[in-house]
Amino acid sequence: MTRIRFTLLCIPGVLLLAPRVAMAGDPAAADALFKRAVPEFEAGHFGTACPMLEESHRLDPKAGTLFTLAECHAQWGKIASALVEYRSYIRQVDEMAPDKRDKHEPRYRRAKEQAAAIEPHVPELSLALPADAPAGTKVIRNGNEVSRPSLGLGVPVDPGEHEIVVEVPGREAVKRTVRVERGEKARVDLVLPAAKPASTNDIRGRVGTSSAEKHEPTPPGASGGRTGIYVTGGIGIAGIAVGAITGGLAMSKTSFIDEHCPNKKCLDKEGKETADNAQTLAMVSTIGFGVGIAGAATATILALVSGGADEKKGQAPRVQAAVIGVDSAGAVLGAKGVF
Repeated sequence: MTRIRFTLLCIPGVLLLAPRVAMAGDPAAADALFKRAVPEFEAGHFGTACPMLEESHRLDPKAGTLFTLAECHAQWGKIASALVEYRSYIRQVDEMAPDKRDKHEPRYRRAKEQAAAIEPHVPELSLALPADAPAGTKVIRNGNEVSRPSLGLGVPVDPGEHEIVVEVPGREAVKRTVRVERGEKARVDLVLPAAKPASTNDIRGRVGTSSAEKHEPTPPGASGGRTGIYVTGGIGIAGIAVGAITGGLAMSKTSFIDEHCPNKKCLDKEGKETADNAQTLAMVSTIGFGVGIAGAATATILALVSGGADEKKGQAPRVQAAVIGVDSAGAVLGAKGVF
């Protein structure tokens, strides 16, 4: 008997130590929230009242709380949310027994009037991805992922600003803010994040080694001017390679810059840095092509006028032209060989 009494005395102690967590189906917490929200709502503090009412309805779904929440959202300007809540309230009242339905009559009529009044003013937002969006691309609006079937459809949204994030595996996410006004039907064609540019080491591996040129030995007595031809020709090849590579890198940043720097005015630091890098690459590309064309032209002229003896008889001049390094700040090129 003593053991049973001890157990019963311990149970309340355990319950007192356990924290109270509000869960769905908690009428007491829902009622407390509702009572706190009503004065805030009546005072016009909708930013405080509406979240309280929303949580109260989640904890204890009641038709009266839902109607008050719809009223709060409507006066706060969140008319898309209010329209959904008014319609849900109307459906719930329609399903009630006649005696219970009578108690909601004034609110029922107002809900119908309000729904009809605000429906024409609810804006719609359509988000569209490019057709070539890779698998795994995600679109997130206000923290919630937009399902693939919903993309391209006009979805009712509350007026105001909406944060849109586009995520592609292996790329840096792109964020933008879209503002939608009352009654507007807006379509946003989303831009995919730019692919990360190749690293300097990758470019060296692809260009530096593959551009080396080997020449067959020149018979003794060949013109010594052939040395200049090989040198200037090698520099011309390297210059054109630099121009092509840096030009391609600059072009790859175009879509990112167009999004972050509309009308050549950058909206954020990331857009300005990307625009500056692209401008530097474009300048390096222009110089590279200029050097390449000049080298090729010089080599052609030397080939036409060369005619002396080789500086090293029995050994043909050999030259290697290579791109030594390319990155967002510029490029280094050079030539070496035996003459």
